[in-house]
Amino acid sequence: SSRWITVPHAPVRILWDWIGVMVLFYDLVTVPLDLAFGEGMSDGTRPGVLATLCYWSLDIPASFLVGYVRPDGQLVMKASMVAKRYAKTWLLWDIFLAGTEWISLTV
Repeated sequence: SSRWITVPHAPVRILWDWIGVMVLFYDLVTVPLDLAFGEGMSDGTRPGVLATLCYWSLDIPASFLVGYVRPDGQLVMKASMVAKRYAKTWLLWDIFLAGTEWISLTV
């Protein structure tokens, strides 16, 4: 167990996940509207887009710092196992999504 790894049910992690739910809902509404009717970000939507992008970007390293529960109910808190699991599941997808969004902002 690493001192940097937190349990998935820690209050700070639950708060982070709830913020993620709100960010996801924001993205689910604004991204399709922007694709359908927008011609890029307006000054009014830019802060929201940047805030959500910062959240998703910070969620990548944060995901390396939270343990998980195995199907047999065992709590896994070993940093190498947490990193390996994240790398095998969501890491590439998260980097792809956040990376393409950062690139689209700079082009």
